[in-house]
Amino acid sequence: MPIYDSGPIWNGQVPQITSLEICVFSTDRLPAAAAIEVYQIVPSGTGSGEKIPYVMKLVSLNPIGEPNSSYTLDNVYAGVNVFGVRIETSGIGGSNVAFTVGVTWDHVHVEDYFLIGRCV
Repeated sequence: MPIYDSGPIWNGQVPQITSLEICVFSTDRLPAAAAIEVYQIVPSGTGSGEKIPYVMKLVSLNPIGEPNSSYTLDNVYAGVNVFGVRIETSGIGGSNVAFTVGVTWDHVHVEDYFLIGRCV
């Protein structure tokens, strides 16, 4: 199953990222599923941070061109110092799911993040 993760996104700048919009969509003629997770990274005494999920959503995606072949999770809170987005896809069409993660600063869409994927 392919796993895509943004890694830590530092959010200490001014203006701070206030919300996210995550879109997943099928690019194949086969159905798929996508698990969307948004997590906060909390520093620990060991030097590495602990990932604490605060949004989790599992969606089914129909084949491309059919109703419900895409899903948008918008207005996701992002007002924490360090966060990340992880998407795991599965199903017969799971290798052919695309997505975007857009960020908003002070209610103005400013940037899209690309996630790095790997198959496990």
